[in-house]
Amino acid sequence: MKTTIVFLVLLVGTAAMVCAEIAPLIYYQGRLTDENGNPLADGEYSVTFSIYASSSAPTPIWTSGEQDIKTAGGIFSYILGAVSPLPHSIFDDEVRYLGIKVGTDAEISPRSRLVAVPYAYRALKADSAATIANENDFVHTAGDTIYDDLFFDGDGDGSYEGRIYVGTSSASLYLRDGDTTTVRLYGTSYGELGLQHSTNGVKRVALVAYSSGGNLRLYNSDYDERIELNAYYTGDNSVQLTDGAINSDEILDEPGIVSGTGLNPSLTSTTFVDVATVTITTPGPGYVYVSGRSCILFGSTTGLNGAYLQIDTTAGGGNLSQDAFIFQNVFPTTETQSFEGFVDRVYYISAARTITFRLEGSRYAMSTGTVNTSRSQIKAMYFPTSYGSVKSTELSPDGFTDATPVAVQDEFGKTTTVYEVDLRELELKAKEAKIKALEAERELERAREAMERQADNE
Repeated sequence: MKTTIVFLVLLVGTAAMVCAEIAPLIYYQGRLTDENGNPLADGEYSVTFSIYASSSAPTPIWTSGEQDIKTAGGIFSYILGAVSPLPHSIFDDEVRYLGIKVGTDAEISPRSRLVAVPYAYRALKADSAATIANENDFVHTAGDTIYDDLFFDGDGDGSYEGRIYVGTSSASLYLRDGDTTTVRLYGTSYGELGLQHSTNGVKRVALVAYSSGGNLRLYNSDYDERIELNAYYTGDNSVQLTDGAINSDEILDEPGIVSGTGLNPSLTSTTFVDVATVTITTPGPGYVYVSGRSCILFGSTTGLNGAYLQIDTTAGGGNLSQDAFIFQNVFPTTETQSFEGFVDRVYYISAARTITFRLEGSRYAMSTGTVNTSRSQIKAMYFPTSYGSVKSTELSPDGFTDATPVAVQDEFGKTTTVYEVDLRELELKAKEAKIKALEAERELERAREAMERQADNE
């Protein structure tokens, strides 16, 4: 019977170090000798390798089966796991023994204990990381899990640019610009995303997922004014805006209306006087439709009497050729006669303002009796946008590229030229000016940001 004396060189295979999913390989080298210590003749021998849980365990937990090996001067080598894979679970315990059986001989005794190197592949899973000095400066792992805070220091100056905070029941992410946190992602029971600007770190945007509903808040630079969208509330409370946050560019169907009663003066002169006035405050640019009515009372004559009504924004203004002419020709009695007069006009208002509109009246120069007003009324309706063309007549085409001349005759048969225009031209010009102003503001902001970045890089 032969006696085998072996020495071992055990190395973890490279493949096992690359990925934990690949079975480990153990390189084994030994020397076969006879009972006198002489190497066996060069040739091929049948050898069985087995791994046991203890030095005396009757049954192996892994075996290679019979494998043919070749010797040279008695020396041979074999890779455990090359034919019969080595499961990861074999090395879950630190005590394992290798048994070797040559041909029909009994297994070599004693078995060899596997130490250190075969267990190196378990470092891939890091089941029990060793304690090291200043351990708080390193990432700790348990399996594939990172625990405790994780800091990111891109330039190595000791000031972190990012941080993952880990609590006992939640985690949060912090991103910074220099020394100022600009992004916070809270992983609490209600997730929250907060955005700040690096100028002062004051929160500008908050997106919160409450149990009652989502909430979006936008703050100004002082964190004291906000625009809020709250899915928990309904109706007016679901959207909260600061004063003046909505103008005609955002809402297209927000008309407003005011009304004024008459002053009801007597018309004793050809100079226009206020018959009724109304004041309206517009929130932004838009159109104002103004209408006025008055009952004109003619008396004390059987001859010709007449009056003018018009709408103006200037007190005592001249005749605008947009008036209504009311008259009585010849009546058989001097008793008072009444006639209803009505006039309207459309204005374009280029900006938010408070403006007074006037229903004005004047006496016809050839009137022979009294002219009075009664039950006068004026209304002003504001529309932030037009729903089609806004036609109006103007005495002058100035300011309009598309003005159509129209010949009109007054009560004396005199022909006057007025111009039909579309007031939307004024609206478009105002919007173009606003767009140019916004573009200039954006250019200024981009220039400031570029200067800030350049200062940070210096």
